[in-house]
Amino acid sequence: VVFAWTKKEFNNLEKARKAKVRVPLPIAFTKNVLIMEFIGENGNAARTLRVEKNIDLVEAYFTIINAMANLYKANLVHADLSEYNVLVKGNEYIIIDMGQGVLLTHPKAKDFFERDCKNIAHFFSKKGMKKTQQDVYDEVKKLIKDSKKDWPYKTSIEKVEKSLNSKGWKNHPAARVLFFENIPYRLLA
Repeated sequence: VVFAWTKKEFNNLEKARKAKVRVPLPIAFTKNVLIMEFIGENGNAARTLRVEKNIDLVEAYFTIINAMANLYKANLVHADLSEYNVLVKGNEYIIIDMGQGVLLTHPKAKDFFERDCKNIAHFFSKKGMKKTQQDVYDEVKKLIKDSKKDWPYKTSIEKVEKSLNSKGWKNHPAARVLFFENIPYRLLA
């Protein structure tokens, strides 16, 4: 089960990235080990939206609903989206914890999507934006219908990919550890 979960999260990250949603760049996986882009600076992990104080609420809100719409257009629902699963790095809002994401054909996809809308509405309402679950739902659905709307943070995704591709992903330190060095058995069990 753990091996399948690792593969599922890797695949969900790939789908999200192709949909122009800012997620950690997946690099490689084997068994129960998933290597992805580190989100943070100087070895310090980025903080979650829940605890970060210096944010532009309007920018954060519209970035998140754009991400929800782009995931939906890619046939994917996060299924656990909340302020706990959004990292803040500078002016970027990065969606994490994609392992439980489901396809729209999943029997519970609609329920999960509505719960994601409820969680996002609840967080931004607590911060003073007065959003309801229906507001979030309607705004995401409007973006889904507006196929000309482009993901505003495309350049940050391309910058990460360009950085890795210029060196070649197999030369990335994480990939070297995964493929070319011995991994302690306890990490693979």
